Amino acid sequence: MNDPRGLAPAGWHIPSDAEWATLITCLGEKFVAGGRMKYPGTSFWAEPNTAATNVSGFAGLPGSLRMSDGGFLNNGQTGYWWSSTERNSGEAWDRFLNHSSANAGRINGYSKKGGFPVRCIRD
Repeated sequence: MNDPRGLAPAGWHIPSDAEWATLITCLGEKFVAGGRMKYPGTSFWAEPNTAATNVSGFAGLPGSLRMSDGGFLNNGQTGYWWSSTERNSGEAWDRFLNHSSANAGRINGYSKKGGFPVRCIRD
């Protein structure tokens, strides 16, 4: 995520884990923030898309997790996003939303050999 080639366009950056935490806190903490961040309905999300209102304007959509072996997992069920914060040299923190929960979750370090989408923030 912290790539010297510049993953984010000029004037934008990949949010840190602390920036993700601030967003989630502002949206009412992890147990409700996910619903407030998810795009509503089941056109993109698997049923039931619990508590999805998108009142935040984040419009979170599901995206597959690419595993380190190249396979994909959870398409339509979970939206994942990298943070720019490393857990260690081989892992980084990430955030996720799930179709069956209003939570905004955090994976405590996922292998950089895998893959998630990124969400950019304007500087």
